[in-house]
Amino acid sequence: MAEAVLCTLNTRLDSSMIDDLLKHSEAKIIFVDQQLLQVAQGALSLLSKDKTIKPPILVLIPESENFAPPVSETYNIHEYENLLASGSSNFTIRWPKTEFDPISTNYTSGTTSPAKGVVYNHRGAYLNTIAIFLTQGMGPMPTYLWTLPMFHCNGWCMNWGMAELGGTNICLRKPLSHKVEIMTGGSPLPPQIISKMEELGFGVTHGYGLTETYSAATTCLWKPEWDSLPLEERAALKARQGC
Repeated sequence: MAEAVLCTLNTRLDSSMIDDLLKHSEAKIIFVDQQLLQVAQGALSLLSKDKTIKPPILVLIPESENFAPPVSETYNIHEYENLLASGSSNFTIRWPKTEFDPISTNYTSGTTSPAKGVVYNHRGAYLNTIAIFLTQGMGPMPTYLWTLPMFHCNGWCMNWGMAELGGTNICLRKPLSHKVEIMTGGSPLPPQIISKMEELGFGVTHGYGLTETYSAATTCLWKPEWDSLPLEERAALKARQGC
């Protein structure tokens, strides 16, 4: 309603890559979770070296269970709730001029090559949003646990879908209190990702299969004696489970 174009960023990128994306997108405001403040400040520090670019306003979202002290609203930094409180309820909605106006800019992961930008329009986002929650069989007012990163195609457009369905979004920073078993397919995960997931409380099994073989066709059962191996060695074995 502010005629702004959304741009979700990969939270796993470092300050240097975030700096590149902020330059390319010409972002005016960046909303930052307190846990990622250091990465964002590093990116803005790099960005400020180019005197031809005006750095975006940084809006800090503090942790709900551990409120940060009030942020000084200098140096273009604002605290989220204070910023909302300063707004006016009598603002004028700035509607899209056409359904083909841009609604978001999305970047690829940037893990194997420089990130590439893709522009979504309102019509495409609307149609894909409906398609996603229909194919997932989601009814009204669902509760959705986010495991898919929102920078991936705006969470496969499910951020808009949840709003359309009146749903509740659940986002977790910390591990659950019990171990969660995950089976993943496709290309094997790098051992570093597997070890990090296990540190967060997830047990990972990698399987490999084909549509022609009714899904997972090969997987190596975990041997109990492997439990005593160092984390890096266990992760390397798990990365080969479906090979």
